[in-house]
Amino acid sequence: MIEPESPELFLKTQAELPGISRSSLRYCSLPPSPEEVTINHHIGETHIHWPF
Repeated sequence: MIEPESPELFLKTQAELPGISRSSLRYCSLPPSPEEVTINHHIGETHIHWPF
């Protein structure tokens, strides 16, 4: 487990040990916007009715 506030190991070292890139430790995904959810729903519905 990565502990960003660990006094013993720097974040760089904690990421190197399991082979994780440091940039992936800082990434925080955002939830989809309501518009994106609506569009994806319409695409899914269209595919159900016309799967070809």
